[in-house]
Amino acid sequence: MQPGAAPYPHLPADAAMAELIRLADLTARPDVLRECSALLSLLPSALVDANESPNARARVFRRVLLAVLEAERREPSHPKNYVMAAAELLALPDPGTTNLDLRRENAGRRLRPKITTARRVMDHVEPMMNAWLHALLDFLEDETKVRTLARQLRPTPVIPPQDSSRTGDDRRDRAAVARRRLGRLSEQMAAELDVASVADGGHVERRLSTDLYVTRTHERDVLATLLPDGPPSAVVVSGEAGHGKSSMLWGLYRAFHEDWGIEAYLLNALWLVDPGSSASAPLIPGDELMRALSGVHAEGRTSAVLIDTADLLLHHEADRRRLLDFCDLAMEAGGHVVVTSRPDEARSLPREIFRHVGLQPYDDRELAEAVTRHVRAYCPDAPPYPQEEKISLILGAVARGLPTLEICRSPLLLRLLFDLYAPDFPALELDVSGLYRLYWRRRVVADARSEVAPGGQAGRDLSVPAEQAGLSLLAAGRTELEPEILLRYMATVAGSWRTSAPELGLEDAVTSLARRGVMVRSRLGVRFFHQTLFEYAAALGLLERDGQRAVGFLAAHVLEHPDDLFVGAVLEQMLVLAAADPMLVGHVEQVLTTLADSGLVALQRAALGVVAYRPELAAVAQHLIRSVDPAAVRRYAYIAPSVATAKVADLLVVLGYAWDRDPHCRMAVLEALERLAAREPAAVLGMLRKLEVGGYVQGLPKDAGPALQLYARLLCALASADTAWATDELVAHLEFLLNRAKGRDLPLYVLDLIARHWPVLGSQHLADGVQALVLSAQERHDAGRSAMREALGRILALSWRARPDTAAWWPGLLDEVCRTLEATDQDTLAHARLVGMVEWLRADPLDVPLLELTVRRLMALSGPSAPFAIAREALLPRLLGDERPAALIAFDPVLRRLSGLPAPGSKPPVGPQLWASVVRKCLHDVNPPEQIARLLSGLPKLEGTDLWLADDGAALLLVQAAVGGHGPARAALAALKRDPTAVPPMVQKIVSYDIYAWLDRDYELLPLLVDLSHARQTARPLGDVVKEHGTQIRDQLASLSAELRHLIDLLLGARSGPQQEEGANLWLMLDALRAVPSPELDELVNWTKRLASAKATANLYRLTGQAAIAGRLPMEGAERLLRSRFGVSGDPPMLLRPGKGNADVVALFAREAWLNLMTQAWPLDEVDLHFVVDVAAAERTDSACSARSVT
Repeated sequence: MQPGAAPYPHLPADAAMAELIRLADLTARPDVLRECSALLSLLPSALVDANESPNARARVFRRVLLAVLEAERREPSHPKNYVMAAAELLALPDPGTTNLDLRRENAGRRLRPKITTARRVMDHVEPMMNAWLHALLDFLEDETKVRTLARQLRPTPVIPPQDSSRTGDDRRDRAAVARRRLGRLSEQMAAELDVASVADGGHVERRLSTDLYVTRTHERDVLATLLPDGPPSAVVVSGEAGHGKSSMLWGLYRAFHEDWGIEAYLLNALWLVDPGSSASAPLIPGDELMRALSGVHAEGRTSAVLIDTADLLLHHEADRRRLLDFCDLAMEAGGHVVVTSRPDEARSLPREIFRHVGLQPYDDRELAEAVTRHVRAYCPDAPPYPQEEKISLILGAVARGLPTLEICRSPLLLRLLFDLYAPDFPALELDVSGLYRLYWRRRVVADARSEVAPGGQAGRDLSVPAEQAGLSLLAAGRTELEPEILLRYMATVAGSWRTSAPELGLEDAVTSLARRGVMVRSRLGVRFFHQTLFEYAAALGLLERDGQRAVGFLAAHVLEHPDDLFVGAVLEQMLVLAAADPMLVGHVEQVLTTLADSGLVALQRAALGVVAYRPELAAVAQHLIRSVDPAAVRRYAYIAPSVATAKVADLLVVLGYAWDRDPHCRMAVLEALERLAAREPAAVLGMLRKLEVGGYVQGLPKDAGPALQLYARLLCALASADTAWATDELVAHLEFLLNRAKGRDLPLYVLDLIARHWPVLGSQHLADGVQALVLSAQERHDAGRSAMREALGRILALSWRARPDTAAWWPGLLDEVCRTLEATDQDTLAHARLVGMVEWLRADPLDVPLLELTVRRLMALSGPSAPFAIAREALLPRLLGDERPAALIAFDPVLRRLSGLPAPGSKPPVGPQLWASVVRKCLHDVNPPEQIARLLSGLPKLEGTDLWLADDGAALLLVQAAVGGHGPARAALAALKRDPTAVPPMVQKIVSYDIYAWLDRDYELLPLLVDLSHARQTARPLGDVVKEHGTQIRDQLASLSAELRHLIDLLLGARSGPQQEEGANLWLMLDALRAVPSPELDELVNWTKRLASAKATANLYRLTGQAAIAGRLPMEGAERLLRSRFGVSGDPPMLLRPGKGNADVVALFAREAWLNLMTQAWPLDEVDLHFVVDVAAAERTDSACSARSVT
């Protein structure tokens, strides 16, 4: 297209388009505007069809753009798509912003969420976008041109008569309608899943979105599969009931909305099939989905379809096929698919299509966050206080393996637990069965919520209508039904009910159940708040109505239809309930035996699940354990210890069967034993001995660290049953680990366990045994020296607590330690004892006389190396970190040692200067800075500024003390800011690195660090600061852009290679942050010719590519510069340096930067793909790798 040429002379928008293209061609690269066909139909016109504009100039310009869009609708053309993007940009940002750079930056942020998410296309847009914005913004600012152009436009474009060209318009219109409808349904579904609990009257009380949702660890596994630039993919998130599948899908939906690339639709699986009436069509027909996703794809965007509770469609082959067809349609239209399902049903989804992601209960990170959020939301004002104590109680109960563990690790059950007890703190003695019984009693039998007034509907027993609703849904094979259909089914069920009907009518009963949060009104109709509650209600209803006959009938059904997992889940729940009835338990055992003998894995798993919740059914347990797969056995081992009413003896019998079943089950059995140890340690101890677990774990391969740690935890948990045996076993286990390998991680883990369980395990005998083992091991191989000393010292400190009359034995022990350190400052036992003394002194209550005695004796250490011993393992810093007022007074002898200043930091002479140097170093390691300020307050030696700015004075403490609020230190720092060159180079270096350490406490220190970097002619540690804190301090860096560019030029102009490397690296990072002005191509060319350092030159080529991709350098010039530094020759291709032969490191980086430019920013139609592949595959000419590696 030539400048000024009109692309559509027959259209009314001719003049507008001609002027826009002419201006764009004058200011930007015309070939960019011509060639980017990948952005066809970039944005829908609806995004710019606003009725009101911020000001007159924007209104006029909008009319221009709307006319252009009308032309685009009639006959798509590539350049006009850019105008569409510009229209979207210029219609939305604040037109009051006069700073064009800021305007472009804001516009860029608006564009990115709308543009295609295919990586190469998305990144390609950015330089083109900047060029267009320059042209269009300049045009926008020219009032005369805008008004002249506006006069050439019709006030309202005339829509031409319907003809064949309207086919595309109709298709786009239908796609827009489908997208809007699916969007509304998705928002409704998201709102339903967002509800965590409902107060009386239907008012939403708590939501996931109001600080209850915990981002799941497995979310990133799903997101990694749905990369915007990847092909359409399908993921099934499988997990047991209550593991949070629906909540995670809600979290993904929210994440996709925050992600600028993916347009997500959140759907209920039942919407894809008949919603309950044979006369009604599916809520979401497949063709509607295709239209919506095709519309998204036509814009170059990525879509994702999130389908909740897909397992409901996997019980019958017809529904399963419909689900798979629906997923196929979505993927054919370019969309990703994520479905959630229970594990058994998920196995029926083809693995060649679906990637399986298993969702487990909360892990430790998720659990701690979830408990914190629930305490904050449900019982913030309830005792115990403070909030941290409530959190600690729950996490402690989980850590001890109490029955509440399964509740707390389940997102659903944890929320249920807190909801039942709010606003009080929940009881921690419940198991899962007890939780459901309590829920039924406090929500269904009566409404016991604190916000509901007594009397009226709150006191009505709604158990019968709830059970009837469960039976009705079971009969319909749905978890959700339209209200009229549900009531009709309920009336039929009520007609055969054995007891009299409740006073409340069925419709009023359903309404009341919804008000109590037991049932939920959704888009399709009415359902229970969770599928597990439906299963519980249906099982109760069957037992209430049919008793033993129901057990036999349902068992016969699942034996005849083993794939009907929908009914199978109800059967499992019913068997758990029936087993508690003495009249039915015999029949339950018969059914379980029949299920076990069926040879059907799903039924065997269900039977084993019943045994897990009813361990007294040991008669069939052995047969089941031997029949089912190891995964089911592990599930049993996880569930069984959480049953509060179970007899541990019964559990141990079945766990013994599981131990013998398969080696892959043994870790799960050991975890179950650990949890049971808190209930009956003696019985578990007997089981541990019987199974000879110690010999088993010590015979495992060297990668069996978790099992070795678990065995140590078991020994600690069982110590209350036989302390002598447990301690002997722990010592033997520790000896085995110390001899097993040179690494110290596992021995340190055991030592930490011993210390944490000292109240039960502790004895002088144990302390002596541990001490002997540690000393012997460290003599053979002193690995992990510091950590081992600290671990031993902690145990010694605990052992001393049992010794009476501390004042009598402490001085002798202290003197012995000091004499040993004076003789040899590396002694392991002396250091460990010193660690123990510091631990002892820091404990409550503070023993001031002993602290003063210890400080005086340590400050009297003699010899050239003994003073350094108290600085190791941070002993003295740890002691000086004690912020109790009485302790501060006791530290006076330490602080008096600073009178030896000035003192050199390296090799100080023995005497006052050595002590001053040691104490100064120890104070530097004290945290927080406020403690440093308190310790140094009032010292006459440090009242002036001179010593603070001397390298042999207190410069090492300057930044910390100033940050902590020490007055003289702050004055000295202010003096340094005024003239950073007035202090010695060592002080400049010390202060620079301390600013790096404490910058997060005071960002106002950044200008001083930049000035010191100038004075020192180095970018260290400034480069580390930019790397670690760049995003947070971008504005501060931008305000120093002139000083930073001067520093970069200073470093690049230096003769030292390392200085040049620092300068180039700093420039690269600051350019990525947009904290310095855009580089000029000429200066980059000049620097690449002048620099002696290959690494620095390589970074400048990286900078060239980075700036060009970001639109901050002209792409053609950048491409020429990059191509000038590498070449490709031969077959197979070899990388070389033009004119030099062998490729060097600069050629490698220039090649990398060029490839990034080609794949991320260059017009796709201009890319020579064969040459790009050759460049990417080319080996270095001096590489030992041959062509076969390329192949």
